Amino acid sequence: MSEHKYNLTVNFQGLTDAQVIALADFFDAWDSNIIFGRSRYMAFYVDGDGNFRPKIEMSHSSMEDMGLVEENGRTNELFRDLKRLATKENRPVPVDGRNAFDFDPIAWEIQKLREKKLKNTQ
Repeated sequence: MSEHKYNLTVNFQGLTDAQVIALADFFDAWDSNIIFGRSRYMAFYVDGDGNFRPKIEMSHSSMEDMGLVEENGRTNELFRDLKRLATKENRPVPVDGRNAFDFDPIAWEIQKLREKKLKNTQ
């Protein structure tokens, strides 16, 4: 499947020393899985009622490029439908299913949409 590749920049503001170290370790483990070709669910505990309250900003153009944003800047219904596919609610996972995310179901749906669009243009 041919896909466009995008960059996503994430900026966490207001992290404590311990949170920076934990997130760095999390992303190092994530990178290690990528390097060695391992598929794993990764988990990070978000202590929302504790002191984990960073401001998180994301910068990307992919949603506009994919037609997932309306002119007013809000995400459209297709984006919300695709986003719901990422949540693993119907398969057993080692963490709470509502908080385990997988991009494969989204990729499969995007491929179906592209094939349908291509078929309609022929």
